[in-house]
Amino acid sequence: MAKARPSEDRASLGPDAWVRAGLRALGEGGVEAVRVEVLARALGVTKGSFYWHFADRRALLTAMAEGWERSTTTDVITAVEADGGSGADRLRRLIALCFRGSRGAAIGQLESALRRWGSTDDAVRPILGRVDAARIAYVTGLLVDHGLTPATARLRARLLYLALIGEFSWTSHGGAPTPHRTLEALGELLLGAETDDSSDRRG
Repeated sequence: MAKARPSEDRASLGPDAWVRAGLRALGEGGVEAVRVEVLARALGVTKGSFYWHFADRRALLTAMAEGWERSTTTDVITAVEADGGSGADRLRRLIALCFRGSRGAAIGQLESALRRWGSTDDAVRPILGRVDAARIAYVTGLLVDHGLTPATARLRARLLYLALIGEFSWTSHGGAPTPHRTLEALGELLLGAETDDSSDRRG
């Protein structure tokens, strides 16, 4: 079989394939594992394919962080909003979707790897901050729609988010996923009547 010419190699592999491969490498070995030569071998193409789509490794890293933001935050919110419903309905769907998505070591490993990367990379840290803020703000809005005060909603949204981050870490180290009934109970606790937690405005 004739070897593919460079133009064919480039055309057969779009930038999204490189981003996905980079995220897999990141989750498995950290940002140090995201190397053009290694990714090219894994994808079965030449380095020329990479430079057809990206100026350099930094451009790929930026695309990876933005792709992760889009798939784990923007697209998730869009999916939850698509079916409409009350704030409570959407919160229950969000919990089911996010915690179901945390099942499996790869997802948790990737989330943890991104946070380690962001702690040392000034270019990535703002993206992580944007993701955290968007996730918490969305849950806060759902709880306000449900009838909670903004102060209580912010506090409970933060508690839910910390629970999700803990679930990512737990499952990435081999822990059993939280049972569905427990997740349902968590949702009902968050949707419960106002308590004196509304006085805590630090969240």
